[in-house]
Amino acid sequence: MKVGVIGVGRFGKHHVRVWKEVPNVDLIGIYDIDVSRAINIAQKYGTKWFDSLDALLDNVEAVSIASSTPSHYPIAKRALSKGIHTFVEKPLAQSLEEVDDLIQLARSKTLVLQVGHIERFNPAIIALEELLREPIYIEAYRSALRAVNEISAPLVLDLMVHDIDIVLKFVKSEIEQINATGLSIFTPEEYDLVNARIEFKNGVVANLTASRVVPETIRRIIFFEKDRYFFVDYKAHTAVLYYRGQENNGYFSIKGREIETIPMEPLHQELESFTESVIKGKPPVIDPMEVRKSFEVAYRVLKSLHLPYADTHLRR
Repeated sequence: MKVGVIGVGRFGKHHVRVWKEVPNVDLIGIYDIDVSRAINIAQKYGTKWFDSLDALLDNVEAVSIASSTPSHYPIAKRALSKGIHTFVEKPLAQSLEEVDDLIQLARSKTLVLQVGHIERFNPAIIALEELLREPIYIEAYRSALRAVNEISAPLVLDLMVHDIDIVLKFVKSEIEQINATGLSIFTPEEYDLVNARIEFKNGVVANLTASRVVPETIRRIIFFEKDRYFFVDYKAHTAVLYYRGQENNGYFSIKGREIETIPMEPLHQELESFTESVIKGKPPVIDPMEVRKSFEVAYRVLKSLHLPYADTHLRR
């Protein structure tokens, strides 16, 4: 499969590295609006850089798009229109209207459209698929320091959407209500800290917090069930089960046991999954309609924050 990478910045460069390792793939080249960056990455990984987007698209069967958020929709539409299978880093687009347009375009041309919800491929999350029973409360915290010039999407779409996607994967219920609060600490006109409380009709509650002003990168989620809970460290790819131990003189202990996981790099698994879908004609592991649902919930969080951005972009 002939592949190209569009956007080789902070995360896109990892796409280049991983594509060089995925079986049955020939990395044809890369494109980036920053020519010097494109040349440097191309030289580092032994591939070709293209001086225009169309020049790259004319030479590949599939692309991964890791450019800035505002460019996702126009580039993905261009690629799909040319009959190219498309992997797009989240968020897929900037409005539900755009999301629906891309999903419909991919369907009409029988093309694979996959979105980068990388935590679906985290070994700890994969391990929980067979272990979680009925979560009753979910607590997530995610932080990553971002320079102002690196911010191209609201915090909810940049970070929190990962946890929204995981919550929706495990909670099979409609949402009753969403309440969110946010703080602008360093970034004018943008929230640097957001907390969202999502209440489901089946009684499950998810409390999600995202921040891009904390120096330490923290990515964790806790699933509470009756008599036990699972603590997941996304970054370390670990999951620990905590449960009630034996009672002694009116006191009980809390025991912990690390869950066995299969070591793997999530991005490698994600791109290999995309490759398999293209080569074998299989639906992507993450259905585009699941992506749409996560996107819609993310915008409901933004709307709860009373941001004009959400009113403009949450369209059906």
